Amino acid sequence: MGTQVLKYVCMTTDGQEVASSLCGTSQPGQEARTCDAGSCSAGWYFTEWTDRVSQ
Repeated sequence: MGTQVLKYVCMTTDGQEVASSLCGTSQPGQEARTCDAGSCSAGWYFTEWTDRVSQ
């Protein structure tokens, strides 16, 4: 078994992380849940294509 964490951060509308005091007095913090990590937690994974093209 493994654990997944969902963390809340205070951000501006353009995606910049800022001090939590700018988002009000209520802080949600983070949530965690257990999950099945499978028989092997290591493996090859892929991401989305990058926006940048190398030359």
